[in-house]
Amino acid sequence: MHNTQRAPRPSALALAIAASLFAISAHALDSPLAADAYITTASPATNFGAQATLNVGNGALALVGFDLSTLPPGTTAAKLVKA
Repeated sequence: MHNTQRAPRPSALALAIAASLFAISAHALDSPLAADAYITTASPATNFGAQATLNVGNGALALVGFDLSTLPPGTTAAKLVKA
């Protein structure tokens, strides 16, 4: 006969307290689209920025640019989690 003991499970309250102690401040910010274009290997010197669509695949790459002036002062790439 084996005598096994289960480790006590943390209560929901204990988990909530631990989560609040280690909470990280996160802010979601929007940056408006400022420009877009696509380029293609078939015409590498041509900028297709005036086109109504962005092509991707078969040698085409889409490029987008955002107005980052809406970000708080001191924001650096190292502080970004997801772009």
